[in-house]
Amino acid sequence: MAMVCLCHGLNERRVRREIESGARTVAEVTASCSAGGCCQSCHPTIETMLAQHAAEAQLAGVRRGRRLLRIA
Repeated sequence: MAMVCLCHGLNERRVRREIESGARTVAEVTASCSAGGCCQSCHPTIETMLAQHAAEAQLAGVRRGRRLLRIA
């Protein structure tokens, strides 16, 4: 698992857990686990993870919508 925040020793798994728990901005991730709260060099990585999560959630919603249309 790749390190995301070297200053606080937080890996991708930990940051992803915070995003999956509802963090939607870098500030929310920082508030929940401290990632990004020191030198801020990990902000681009966190922003990428947030965007990936949003895209995956949107795709999952579209897939659910299509299933509902096929059933109906």
